[in-house]
Amino acid sequence: EDHTPSKPPPRFIVACAVEEEAGHMRKQMKDVKDLPLGGCRRRSRGKIGGHTVDLILTDIGEINAARVLTAAILEEGASMVRGVVNVGCSGAHAKKLDVGDVIIGT
Repeated sequence: EDHTPSKPPPRFIVACAVEEEAGHMRKQMKDVKDLPLGGCRRRSRGKIGGHTVDLILTDIGEINAARVLTAAILEEGASMVRGVVNVGCSGAHAKKLDVGDVIIGT
């Protein structure tokens, strides 16, 4: 396959609403570059386990997520996207929380 700068490799898209969520994922990425994407607060492209990943910040809310994901998918075509994962913690950014803790909103 041709993976020149004019034709990037197929990628996974990981969407996070805020930097507190995305920062953990970005630390796992290699060869990270920030790239512009219309309507997106930040997009970082890099590698995780040999796979190309676009980590995008969508901002909070379903409409923002839908708008930014649509732009990311359409930018290079749906055939260039291997999968989309939405990562978040529903606003639970307290330092006392640990991986695996369950948060119940009231």
